[in-house]
Amino acid sequence: MTSDAIIEGCGKRLAEARAAKSWSVVEVAGQLKFGSSQIEAMEAEDWDRFPSRATLRGFLRVYAQHLNLDPASLFVATESQVAAADPLTPTTTGIRFSGSGARIWLVVIPLVAVAFFTLVIGLYTWLSQGADEPLRTDPGPEVVAPDRAAVPAVTPPPPAAPSASSAAGGTPATPPPMSAVAPTAGATTETSGLLFTTTADAWVEVTDATNQRVRRLARAGESTRIAGTPPYRLVVGNAVHVSLQYNNRSVDLKPFIGEKVARLTLE
Repeated sequence: MTSDAIIEGCGKRLAEARAAKSWSVVEVAGQLKFGSSQIEAMEAEDWDRFPSRATLRGFLRVYAQHLNLDPASLFVATESQVAAADPLTPTTTGIRFSGSGARIWLVVIPLVAVAFFTLVIGLYTWLSQGADEPLRTDPGPEVVAPDRAAVPAVTPPPPAAPSASSAAGGTPATPPPMSAVAPTAGATTETSGLLFTTTADAWVEVTDATNQRVRRLARAGESTRIAGTPPYRLVVGNAVHVSLQYNNRSVDLKPFIGEKVARLTLE
């Protein structure tokens, strides 16, 4: 394979042909729509002003034809290795081109994936906490049942008989501690205290008048009874699946439910 090499002295031939026609550099540049500096560079054989050999050969052929010269007379056929060694011939071997759009997507896609998985994990944690986990912090502001007819009032139990120590002028007896009966699958015959029945997993927290607190995780289908000293402060998780009886009377939890948790006080 061969390529054309520029013959030394071709610039002088071009300048002589232009002078023979009495044309100035500016006139030829205007005729060919070239720059005057390009005409001067070709006649001075200052090839470094051109970006590549291919561009230079094109300029020389057009200029030679305009001067009625044979363009082939400016070149000589040589082996292709000469063109390969030409420092003005650009090479793109091994160069990779990539658009800015591809780089942007390489950053955006991982960020979107991380945000999506973070949202899914957070939602799963929130749902799990509301259904299975007992409340680990102190309950928020208490909500007293506005409807006294829906929440039965409880008559305080008669005072217990004084013990021997109190009759003798000793320390008065303290109220009995709040207790919780183990969850059962069936109904119970007792009627006093609080009775929670669940259709799905839920949890309850009860604080009585003596500030004693009981927490229980109730599985679906279980019944849990808690007794203590009223009034009771209640926090019920997953409350839509919980039925409550207080001293064998039903209590509607729906008016007190917010974010799956019911908070109320029973007197």
